[in-house]
Amino acid sequence: MDDTTLRKTLGLLQHDSYDAQAWAELSRFLDGGAIGPAERPRVASLLGAARTAHEAHREFDAATRLAVMQVALLEGSEDELEAAAVLARLADEDSADDRIAQRAYQKVASLDPTANWVREPLAKIEQRSTRLRDLLGKIVDDLDRVREPVARVALLVEAGELKFRTMRGEDEGSDAREKWTLESRQHLEEALALDPRNRRAATLLELLFSGRGEWADLASVLQRHAEPIDGKDERAQLLLRAAKIYHIKLQNIEKGADLYRAVVELSPGHDEATAALVDFYNAQENWEALVGVYESQLARQSLTDPGIALQVAMLNWKMRDRPDLAEPYFERLRQVEPAHPGMLAFFRGWCAERGETGRLSNILREAERHMPEGSERASVAAELARLAEKGTDAKKAIEHWRTTLRNDPKSVEARESLKRLYGEHGEWGPLSDLLRGELDAATEAPVRLVLLKEMAELYRRQGKSETTLVTIYSQVVELAPDDRESLLELARIDEALGRWREWLAVQAKLAAIETDLETKAARFRGIARRWLEQFSNAQQATEAYEQVLAIAPGDAEAFTKLQELYQKRRAYPALATLLEGYVAAHGGSVDQWLELAKLTGEKLGKPTEALKWYRRVLDAEPDRTGALDGFEKIAEREKDYESLVWAHEQRVAAASDDNARSQIYLKLGALYGDKLGDTTRAAGAYEQVLRITPSQPKALRMLRDIACAARDLAMLEGLYGPDPAHVADGLAHAADACADAAFKIEVLLRAADRAGVSSADSAIRLYEKALALSPGETRAS
Repeated sequence: MDDTTLRKTLGLLQHDSYDAQAWAELSRFLDGGAIGPAERPRVASLLGAARTAHEAHREFDAATRLAVMQVALLEGSEDELEAAAVLARLADEDSADDRIAQRAYQKVASLDPTANWVREPLAKIEQRSTRLRDLLGKIVDDLDRVREPVARVALLVEAGELKFRTMRGEDEGSDAREKWTLESRQHLEEALALDPRNRRAATLLELLFSGRGEWADLASVLQRHAEPIDGKDERAQLLLRAAKIYHIKLQNIEKGADLYRAVVELSPGHDEATAALVDFYNAQENWEALVGVYESQLARQSLTDPGIALQVAMLNWKMRDRPDLAEPYFERLRQVEPAHPGMLAFFRGWCAERGETGRLSNILREAERHMPEGSERASVAAELARLAEKGTDAKKAIEHWRTTLRNDPKSVEARESLKRLYGEHGEWGPLSDLLRGELDAATEAPVRLVLLKEMAELYRRQGKSETTLVTIYSQVVELAPDDRESLLELARIDEALGRWREWLAVQAKLAAIETDLETKAARFRGIARRWLEQFSNAQQATEAYEQVLAIAPGDAEAFTKLQELYQKRRAYPALATLLEGYVAAHGGSVDQWLELAKLTGEKLGKPTEALKWYRRVLDAEPDRTGALDGFEKIAEREKDYESLVWAHEQRVAAASDDNARSQIYLKLGALYGDKLGDTTRAAGAYEQVLRITPSQPKALRMLRDIACAARDLAMLEGLYGPDPAHVADGLAHAADACADAAFKIEVLLRAADRAGVSSADSAIRLYEKALALSPGETRAS
């Protein structure tokens, strides 16, 4: 339990000293071991203050219980002696509990051996314990003979107290305890009946009834004792205790309210009784009675205490719906507290309903004067400004808004209103100063952005120089690079001022944020033209045209200009990429293919690519001689014999005379045979030569070699025509060229066979030659 909870628990006991749950909570806290040595004096002090309050209210049992707890907390401290002495006095003199009193007196004696004053009360306690019968016997004898009221009351109280103290010493529920309780009650009630003012009799009955939880009897005792009391404060205190018992313990709320009313009549403004009545009437929604409670208090209080006036005013306004009755009380409150928020809220509605704008303005001005600097005062100043605006008094409105802004520099409404009023009345200077002040104070980008735009609009309306606007729009764009409207305005100003480099930078930003592709391409196109026309900057223009082409691949201007720029700058890779892209997208022309062939072959060192483009040109236009020359040159340089063959084949097809074709076939034969090792195709080429020029020696020689290598006798024989003599002669010469000995003999034998037709001598020589190579050759023999 922290200090707050402890104070709350002690407060509950002040309200109801018989609250069992609160006592249980307090005991758990004190017995739980959670209070450290350093905290004990502080807790004991709180208990002491509560004890004193209960004593003042004559709630002695509660005071004694708290004193017991206080002594336990202070054990071993320098304050223990004083606390024990207080407990001894309370238990002995007020709550009549001999057991507690005896222990407390003994503790005092042990702590201070010089405390001789405890001897007498200890002796009396001892005497009551040991001589109870004698004491009671004497009192009873006296009661039998005494009839005079005052003396009899004294004897009755003495007998009742002695039996009450004895009852305190008996066990709970025992017959002895019940006997002493009954007898004590009889004596004390008789004493109170004879003398209702007798405080001791009333106190002992209170202790007896509260200890037994007999709440109705306790309330009755308190009321009976209060009736004859002359002192208003004491009487009010007794009635208050009775009221709380009816209210809390007996749940008789009506009876409790009657007694609370009696307390308020005796002690106007009594806080606890008034609060209870307020709760009672609130629960009943008896607003008339509640107003009566407050008005009775108000009549007894000075004007300097506005609390009750406020309560009456609020009840009439909110609960009774009688603002006409509330108005005088709010006005009374206003005289004392001109800035009271509840009062101001009332007059706002009251004056608005009656159209009393002037009165409301006066009330608010008075309130503003009595308010400290801050947000509340700024709010009232703003309200005054709004009222002034409604009254079309712009000058006053501006004044109030300025006051509002001084009191609350963060007031958005004040700033916006001032901007609007300045603008409406053409006060450009103050408006400009206001915006600049805001801009200087602003740190967040979104806020600065709004202010800069407002300043730009203001300067445009004022017709300020374009140079100033450039500065403002540049700051806008720095904060918001994608602010299209500001970029367009900045571009317009740059163009008007001839600030071309700045214009180009802005156009680039516009192009970057543009979403419409056609517009985006147009912006880059404009940038490229400006770089060329204004600055002759091929590099920047190239980059811009490249952007155009990336957006619009079919853009003719960008394509043409980039071709020129790449050529001038000898940017051959870029030019090739450009052309390839265009061809891929649009097919391109033969001239473009040819250009690509030359680029890749001559400038970029990509023979394979070059051959591909040359082939494409020649497929489309076979008579492009230059293309074929280029193709053949690259193929020859790269030793690409298949491609070279293809080029010669194209030349054959295009050749205009036999001699040219014959020469090309000779080359083809050499390529097939020497470079590709394809004797079949080589033979075909040489045969084509012989068809054109039958006796062409190289073709004959090459075919002869091919036939010998292939051991193709028929092919070899066919080379020399139908004349047997000519065939014999050719075969004889061919045999000399055959490397294979067996085939050479075969060729010689065939030559001899052909020679025998026309010349036996020639045939014999050939057979002899064959026998010389192979002596066992039977045919030759």
